[in-house]
Amino acid sequence: MAKGLNGFLPQTLGMMAGALTIYVVGRKRIPGQDPWGLRNITSGFIFAVAAGTYLMSLSLNGLVNGFVLTQLNVVVATLLGVIVLKEANLKQLVPKAIGLAILIGGAVMMVHI
Repeated sequence: MAKGLNGFLPQTLGMMAGALTIYVVGRKRIPGQDPWGLRNITSGFIFAVAAGTYLMSLSLNGLVNGFVLTQLNVVVATLLGVIVLKEANLKQLVPKAIGLAILIGGAVMMVHI
């Protein structure tokens, strides 16, 4: 298993305990009773999976290739935001498309150089 994953579980448990304490003390509710709390918990779990995948990718692909693959996640997130959530109108779509093209071009250059 990757060296970075050895410290991942204790760090994750500490962050979860701290966030849960702050949430319960600040809101005076149990997270299951608050729909926004459940949404934030879900996004936290998704981020945890992404961070664990990044650490595994580092050991399998090396630093440069692993970093490039994780940065290409921005492309997927942006496209999902535009298509699924309909976050952009035509005026915003052109700069986003240019930015994504630059990002993909930079990723290709980093891998092949």
